[in-house]
Amino acid sequence: MDEIVTTSDLHDLMKDGADVQTTVFDFGESVIKRTTKGDLCILTISGVYTRALGKEIEKLGLQWRSNLGIEFKDIRANPTGRKKFDSSIVGVLKNIRERYRNREKQLLLCTPPSELLDLLKLTGVHAGYQIIEDPA
Repeated sequence: MDEIVTTSDLHDLMKDGADVQTTVFDFGESVIKRTTKGDLCILTISGVYTRALGKEIEKLGLQWRSNLGIEFKDIRANPTGRKKFDSSIVGVLKNIRERYRNREKQLLLCTPPSELLDLLKLTGVHAGYQIIEDPA
């Protein structure tokens, strides 16, 4: 199995450098920022979470072949559901987690919002995620 990703690796990823690549995917009310360095990729999601955005997160997450971190930052409540997350996020994260487990790669949840952790616990799928509380 690959070496364990640590918070210092995440800190190094966030530093500016020639080998850091960033791509921004703008979906109007939501943005996914993909930052890569070496074999680590961080998807930073901000804005309003929707089922359609969940599909994009899953697609981008499954494209990456090495260690992946997912960070939800500045998530706003969806006006229709009045919640930050709906149940579709559980399936999205579960699908990514299973694929990464099969590849023997790591899936990290970086400073997950309490609403997300509560939803994962309520649905009984909170085990199996490596959580990094302060990637910066």
